[in-house]
Amino acid sequence: MVTLVVWAGPRHALAAGVAVAQTALQVGAQLVVLSLATAMALALVAWLVHVPGVRGHAGVAEAEVGDEH
Repeated sequence: MVTLVVWAGPRHALAAGVAVAQTALQVGAQLVVLSLATAMALALVAWLVHVPGVRGHAGVAEAEVGDEH
């Protein structure tokens, strides 16, 4: 790092460091948004799988339980 500052000069080294930091922040922010979107999609899928249909399945489950006797 010190060699970069001495070789390129402080201004160029600082500009390169700022560019690397900005790129890292942009990529990190995109990954955060992607992970949040993935988590929300998985939550929606899980909710849709477990939600009863329009008619509901509660009556079917109770009838099956009552038939065991």
